[in-house]
Amino acid sequence: MGMLFAMQAGFFYLKKFRIFQIFIYMIVNTYKFSVLPSGKNLALVSSINAIMFLLSDLGMKMNKNMKGFTLIELMIVVVIIGILSSIAIPKFASIKDQANQAACRSNLRSIAGAEMIYYARYSTFADLHGLQNSQALMNASLIECPTANAVYDVAFTPVMYTVTCPNLVPCHGSMTDGIASW
Repeated sequence: MGMLFAMQAGFFYLKKFRIFQIFIYMIVNTYKFSVLPSGKNLALVSSINAIMFLLSDLGMKMNKNMKGFTLIELMIVVVIIGILSSIAIPKFASIKDQANQAACRSNLRSIAGAEMIYYARYSTFADLHGLQNSQALMNASLIECPTANAVYDVAFTPVMYTVTCPNLVPCHGSMTDGIASW
């Protein structure tokens, strides 16, 4: 406990590095206690308390002629934003790929369902134009893979059909007689 107090007292003398003081104070106070009696997380409460303490009379005061931020403070903010963006951008790219894959598989299921409706009516399977003309799937010839931007391939015989994604990526898959390949 005495070491934590000494660390806090030592950092209050670094008056040029206010952001550094706030971060250190938040880290030290976050690890002192684990949970408040109300069950709320202490990290947010201690962060707000740290900022209020450092800006209060007990902490550091800004003089009337001190305006704006120092160059070091701005550089720290830019570095933190850069680190956060380097973590977030690859995550968004993978989420977009997963969404395109899910949309493609949904399209494959829709076409497979329309094939089953067509087979129930006519006892045979059809291509996309046949599905559209029979009104089993009104926009069958317009449905495209979101990645490849091409319509789906439908191979059929009178007793079997296969709907394949035009994208050559194997993770999108295909449907054969209503059975998915994924």
